Amino acid sequence: MRAALSTKTDVNNGTLNAPNIDGGTLDGKQTVGNVGTATRTLSNHFLDIANPLDFGAAPGAADSATSLLAAYSSSGVPIINIPFSQSGYNVGTLTGSSNLINSSGQLLNWNLGISFLNGSRFSGTGIGAPETGGGAFNSTYTNPWNVTTNLKMEFDPAALPQKNKVTNQALSIECRPNRPNGNDQTPTRHWIACVYRGADTGSGGASGTQINTEVDNDVLNLDTNSGTAYEIDVNVNGAVADGGISRGIFVTGGGIAGNAFNSVALDIQHGTYSGTGSLNWGAGVSVRNSLKAFMAFAESDNQGSLYQGYNSSGTQVFNVDTNGYVTTPGIISSGTTLASTAGKIAFSATAENADDYVAIKASPSDSGFFFRAFDTNGDTLSSVDKNGYAVMKGLQLTGGYTPTASTTCSKGTIMNDDSYLYVCTSAGAFKKVALGAL
Repeated sequence: MRAALSTKTDVNNGTLNAPNIDGGTLDGKQTVGNVGTATRTLSNHFLDIANPLDFGAAPGAADSATSLLAAYSSSGVPIINIPFSQSGYNVGTLTGSSNLINSSGQLLNWNLGISFLNGSRFSGTGIGAPETGGGAFNSTYTNPWNVTTNLKMEFDPAALPQKNKVTNQALSIECRPNRPNGNDQTPTRHWIACVYRGADTGSGGASGTQINTEVDNDVLNLDTNSGTAYEIDVNVNGAVADGGISRGIFVTGGGIAGNAFNSVALDIQHGTYSGTGSLNWGAGVSVRNSLKAFMAFAESDNQGSLYQGYNSSGTQVFNVDTNGYVTTPGIISSGTTLASTAGKIAFSATAENADDYVAIKASPSDSGFFFRAFDTNGDTLSSVDKNGYAVMKGLQLTGGYTPTASTTCSKGTIMNDDSYLYVCTSAGAFKKVALGAL
């Protein structure tokens, strides 16, 4: 009796030492210590991560919508854990007023917090119709066609005040600077990836199937504000000493030799939601402040093309092969705006206060032509060889001119008016030949 009385638990202040509790209930008011410097009740600990089962949710056919609403209402920005169930959860429509449901009585797909869905299946009218672009609760609000299966996070960084030149970040993932590790097997090699996302396309693909995998899908819906879907900053804060190449985007890969498939390293497209039309990008690619705006390398000669361009009909209109040869139907080079262009011009150059076209003889013995033009039969229409001799199938002088006895000129200059043809001689004066009518 003395031993029993000495270990008796007082109703108000007793202490249990290593008891065995079998059955019964706790009201949650019990405090838990030995966690930090302050004690908190059991109920507060459980509400740190809310579980809809604590609010009456049940797997299977029972309607769990009210319980889910209660779990999301348990704190301002909750962490919700919905235990996996093979039976799944039925989510019906809700009634009453709440800032967590939409006008159709469905849990909003943009309720704040972190939701662990754990791969459970959700059904019922309360999840909306993602198959028609009207998903709720476990769908994404930027794209209600999509359904989240495991982890859903919704944040509102714009709700917090912001200091000047500061950016609010909903999620920040950083790695400390990379550096050699004393325990590295190879002291001069230490690679890290701050974030790694991976996926495998799996099997089942065949002609006529659409089994598509995306490792990353970033969505930016533009309204009245501009935005950037993906920003990559490469900041030069010090002299790079290892001789390596630093890249904003590095597209690489590997595979089995000879394993050919349709692939594009960078594919830029823009179209309507209906898929029936196209929308123009302001610029497909814009490169600024670059020593080399564009570089393309060939692994071997005659490999193919460094660049190809196509018109709206899919016909190739421009090609640069790996040997540097360019094929194009025409080139227009204009330093200033052309006032008018009559017909189709294969080449037009406007270089203000400069030479529009320059061709230079490589050496005194250099032969060939600066320019040649041919007709459809391959016969020469006109040419200028590298000694300066010109051949013309016909010559038309359009500038009428009548010199006087005191007019000076350069040898070889030819002018005409309605009566005479004027040729400048080595004396720097014109001589004339009378023109007879046909």
